[in-house]
Parts: sequence; structure tokens; C-alpha cells
Amino acid sequence: MRYLDADHVNLAGCPQLTADAGVKIATRCRMLTTLVLDGCTQVNDEVLHAVAKYVGGLQTLSLERCAKVTDSGLTAMAKQCTNLRTLDLSFCEQTTDHTVKALARHCNDLETLTLKWCLQVTDHGIYDFAMHVNNRVLIFCIDLYRRMRFRSRCATN
Repeated sequence: MRYLDADHVNLAGCPQLTADAGVKIATRCRMLTTLVLDGCTQVNDEVLHAVAKYVGGLQTLSLERCAKVTDSGLTAMAKQCTNLRTLDLSFCEQTTDHTVKALARHCNDLETLTLKWCLQVTDHGIYDFAMHVNNRVLIFCIDLYRRMRFRSRCATN
């Protein structure tokens, strides 16, 4: 198998990109630091499991409007991609507190987490996340169903 040296891949707005193609990207671009799959509506947990297995150095992942991803793929990714700094899960409607807790426990370098329209994430998940950020600066972006914007910076010295 031939590996590619790409460190940034942006396929935003490619709704016809299949899950198989996403898996091939993960298996062949093992040096990725940035992967943008916004609007790739076929992306699912299979892709995230491949990312978890092959792309452990990932720092930026954007999955906006990837509605087929669930806690299974997201928690697997969180456990293996511990260098993650930026994660956008906007409109990933199956994201729950389980994913938020896994991110808090495993992604110690996480600086920005975007959860716009992730309606299954509750106050409990946010609270648990906030309890684990410790000495990190975090920008949390949440758009609630009434379009209220909450953006905070948490920092401890």
C-alpha cells in the first residue's frame, strides 16, 4: 500500500464522498494533522474508527453536518487522537454527553470544541467537560435550539 505525505485534507462540501473513500483517506494519509469533512453526509463511524486507528497525530477535525457519526466513532477517535486541538461537531445530531465526556478525559490538548445544534448534549455533559479542563484554555461554542449563543472561555491558573 502506498502512503501519502499529505498533512491537510479539506473535502468540505463533498456530499457524494463515500465512507469507503473516507476510510481510504485515513489509511493512506497517516501524517494528517488537519481533516475537514464538513458536509460529507456519507461519513460515518467506520471513517472515525479508521481515523482513530491510523491518524493518531490529528490536531484538527471538522465534521460539521456529518449526521451519520455517533458516539461510537467519536469516542474511539477521542481515545486515540489525543493531540486533537480543534473539533467541530456542529449539526452532528447523534452526538451525546458520552462523546463530550470522552473528549474531556482523553483529549488534553483540546482548545476549541464546537457543538452547535448538538441537541443531545445536555448540561450534565457540559458540566462534566468543564470539570476536566483543568489548566487548559477552552473555547466552547454551543448553539441551542432557540439559537441562543453561548461562548465562554474557561481558564485556571
